[in-house]
Amino acid sequence: MVKKGRSWLLLAAGLSALLLGPCSSKAARDASPGSQGVDKPSKIACAKLTRTQCMAARECMLVHTPQLPRRDLYDCRVAEPTCETGFAQQDFLGKTATAQRSACNKKPGCQFEAGGCYCHCRDSGRAAVPDGPEAPVCDCACSGGPPPLCAFVAAPK
Repeated sequence: MVKKGRSWLLLAAGLSALLLGPCSSKAARDASPGSQGVDKPSKIACAKLTRTQCMAARECMLVHTPQLPRRDLYDCRVAEPTCETGFAQQDFLGKTATAQRSACNKKPGCQFEAGGCYCHCRDSGRAAVPDGPEAPVCDCACSGGPPPLCAFVAAPK
């Protein structure tokens, strides 16, 4: 059972996360492969990140990997050139979202995909590394869908 004082603290933290938008915590930046002294991101470095850390890392990409009966499964992998590189997925959700979406769409062969029903809140999705304290405690109207990304669009045949 959660004590009253702690539940108010969790509620306050959740509300502040909702009001402030997607987080860009120091923990997420510190855990990104580029800040760990890794010159080139590796599959292993990205796979060791939480969902929040992965979305904050420009070198990595959080991808939706649903497996029935669970839809809320994700993998953190190395971002692939050209469309996925140069962006942190969390930037597609924050104050710079419009500029980031436009920059993606200007890259040849790339298009912004809004995703659908992705929730950044703690424990609203599952990845190899469980969500940590860098993920906000909050609720979303829906969850379990793909996160936003800059994707390659094949030319029509």
